[in-house]
Amino acid sequence: RRGRAALGASPDAVIRYADGTLQPLEVKSHAPFAPGGATRKSSTFGKFTIRDPGPRDRVACWHVPQLQMEMMCLGRDCTSALFLSSSATRGVTILELSRDEDYLESMLSLAR
Repeated sequence: RRGRAALGASPDAVIRYADGTLQPLEVKSHAPFAPGGATRKSSTFGKFTIRDPGPRDRVACWHVPQLQMEMMCLGRDCTSALFLSSSATRGVTILELSRDEDYLESMLSLAR
């Protein structure tokens, strides 16, 4: 339509269940590397160290718009999304985020 921004979303995968339900899957891998010491006197200055806090235990607020858009693009019957938080040395966490129509409407109003 004229006057509307083109919108889309691209999940890492779409799961289709036996009953036909669709659910987007978003995967975020978190690097275990962190900069070394902050001063030149530090023995690790200029080097990277491994500091892996592990997978996240909740969906960060900056990922919510992406997940909500993925659900919207899969249609009204898509009621939740899966978020997989992956840590290089400490495993994964799978979290589920529910569709929020009020959030989507608010987000879409900004694109008008």
